[in-house]
Amino acid sequence: MADLIYLDCNATAPIAPEVADAVRDAALSYPGNPASQHRAGREARRALDDAKERIGELLGARIGGPQGDRIILTSGGTEANNLALRGFAATVGERRCRLITSDLEHASVAEVAHRLARIGWQIERLPVFPDGQLDLNAVAPTPDVVTV
Repeated sequence: MADLIYLDCNATAPIAPEVADAVRDAALSYPGNPASQHRAGREARRALDDAKERIGELLGARIGGPQGDRIILTSGGTEANNLALRGFAATVGERRCRLITSDLEHASVAEVAHRLARIGWQIERLPVFPDGQLDLNAVAPTPDVVTV
């Protein structure tokens, strides 16, 4: 397998050995469910909260407090895409925005875009050059633009 060049990273990707080691260590060190009230659960919750705080520090996010950002961990890209797009749409309420995307997007983005179009959002798809690059000059930014 050492000579394998893996190019199908659409749904998954090879995991770095250091990441596999860290995941294994965490799973063995914190076997409790972070939502449980027993000691193992509380320890797992603390470890999870600490990890989120470290992620927040790396991203420059303010964690906690009434104005703090939240780090939300999801099960994967589809859930994250849905949460981000539907969450944004919910925050703007009745206001209709312009969503700029492309045909290169994940199906979960395309599906949400389709649903947003049905409620009045303007959906624009950027053209894609033959080499896979997006034609960023094809659209003029305006204050109501949401880019994906």
